[in-house]
Amino acid sequence: MIIDEITVLLVDDQELFREGVRVIIDAQEGMRVVGAAGDGVEAVRLVEELRPDVEATHGFHRALARGELAAVVGAALGVVAQLDDGHDV
Repeated sequence: MIIDEITVLLVDDQELFREGVRVIIDAQEGMRVVGAAGDGVEAVRLVEELRPDVEATHGFHRALARGELAAVVGAALGVVAQLDDGHDV
């Protein structure tokens, strides 16, 4: 299977951060942000609706959404970024 484009769902509680990451990802060839959520509940709804290849999330909603997202994402990849010092990115 050849993927023409990697679709990404952004999840973060800060809209300015989501928009900045969107600009960076959309500038990459072969990648496109298909949606953005501000919390875990919205993220679960958008994953079910949009079926992104990758869900890039901030750790703020891990307790709520990681298990729920895993249940609906299936083969999609969830990414949680965290710095070595334990602070979420």
